[in-house]
Amino acid sequence: MRTNRWLALALALQLVVLAVVYWPRHPEAKGGKLLEGLDPGAAAALEIYDNNGKSVRLEKKDGRWQVRLADGGFYPAESGKVDRIIEKLAGLGTARLVSVSAAAHRRLEVAEDHYSRRVKISAGGKDFTLYLGSSPGYKRIHVRRGKDDAVYLVRDLAAWELATAASAWWKSAYLDYDAGKLTALAVENGHGSFRLVRKDGKWQAGGGRTIDQDKAANLARDLCRLTITDVVTEKGFAPKGKPVATLSIEGAAGRKELSVWEPGKKNGDYTVKLADSDRYARAARYALGRLLDARLEDLAAAENKAAGGGEKKAGDKKK
Repeated sequence: MRTNRWLALALALQLVVLAVVYWPRHPEAKGGKLLEGLDPGAAAALEIYDNNGKSVRLEKKDGRWQVRLADGGFYPAESGKVDRIIEKLAGLGTARLVSVSAAAHRRLEVAEDHYSRRVKISAGGKDFTLYLGSSPGYKRIHVRRGKDDAVYLVRDLAAWELATAASAWWKSAYLDYDAGKLTALAVENGHGSFRLVRKDGKWQAGGGRTIDQDKAANLARDLCRLTITDVVTEKGFAPKGKPVATLSIEGAAGRKELSVWEPGKKNGDYTVKLADSDRYARAARYALGRLLDARLEDLAAAENKAAGGGEKKAGDKKK
């Protein structure tokens, strides 16, 4: 019986200690924030480091976020994504205090030399540093600011949201043209070449050929978008040989010209480049399928096909 009493007393003391350590505190009610004074709109740079020595830096240039690449140059970033993560960090509060002891920093993985992520935001001439540590649950993570000893537990934040790979931040939409503003397109690939012009809302081709409007509209929409898998950072890089396909689109939003080269041995992706872009990029076969496979014959209207039903297709064997 006495042993049970001692065990019960020990358990009660443990519960008291846990309640003291983890009892919610609410300094937000006093107007405090974890990164007090950070104005997301004034952010000019974001640096992220992980525990493997990898890092990424993003800078705002002319009002748009750019991600620094391995060669030291920059490439457009997904500005909305960068703005959202900075706003999320600026909104973190201090309701859940976990520890005020520097001795707990390594255990909670928020020490200066032992962390999951170290984040630095430059805004308004000031630097705001935040350490992200261990995670006791989904999108719950321990954090510590700058040189403060206090460690907090915050919700709705995970280390993976602050990736150190440049590819996690750059703009993957290499070509993103408004198809509704398109007035003409020209395609050249292994099947030949053709040009379509839209007049009075209808697509037309030369030679008196009647075009299926739905097929033409679908093709135009698909050709106006291209998602890349990688940005070429090798210095002095240039693709070998001539392009295997080219695309020219024009309309109210201006003119865009895209060239495509054969896949490289590195990863099997095609090399691509917009005429007005400073960099080559790489895209997968599935992203380029409509451009590589497009044929004017596939856009012919039903009545046009019926009229030309007796014609031999390219590649048909003579009997």
